[in-house]
Amino acid sequence: QALSMFVSRMEVPIQPILSALPPEPLGSRAVKTTRDGKAPVELKLYIASVSSVYNMPARDPTLLPADHHPVLGVVEKHFATIERVCIHHTHYEELMEQVCLAFSYILGFSREYAPTSKVFVPMMKLMARCCEQHPQPYYMSLVRSAIGFFASNAENQMDAVLVDLTGLFIAPVARTLTAATASGGVNAAASAIAPPISGAAYEMMAEAV
Repeated sequence: QALSMFVSRMEVPIQPILSALPPEPLGSRAVKTTRDGKAPVELKLYIASVSSVYNMPARDPTLLPADHHPVLGVVEKHFATIERVCIHHTHYEELMEQVCLAFSYILGFSREYAPTSKVFVPMMKLMARCCEQHPQPYYMSLVRSAIGFFASNAENQMDAVLVDLTGLFIAPVARTLTAATASGGVNAAASAIAPPISGAAYEMMAEAV
């Protein structure tokens, strides 16, 4: 409850930013509006508050085992706001890298509960949408982290989920390369996607295999 209250309090400074957003994300047409080209600090602080996994107190060993992780519960409760922050600001690379790292930390700290959490798949699908707007290597790193956390459980259902999620991230890259090859050949494909992005995409696929 304390963490959720803290996150709610951190939503107040970002309300003017959210209120000024267009009805639909601008995607690749979005431009940076800050003087230094970096995301507003209010958004960074908000994402930091959501991922306050390091500040979780130790659980009383005399209590019954929990059926959920409190940080996942906070993400689920505030997911609509997190989604708006992310999907409208994919052009701020350092913010989105922070989001990917935050999600990775959250999943890592809650790996016992994440596979059955209602917010796990929506979190990853949100990042896939952001990646499609502005592909960057850190999105692929998040997927690789998720595979590392959960593939070792050897559960067919989770394996299927991880494969499907990997496909959501790789599909936009594959479509871009295919279109570039069709229009300009191999040389055009090589310049259509920055090498760090294509490299991260192939590494993600290798991890999934």
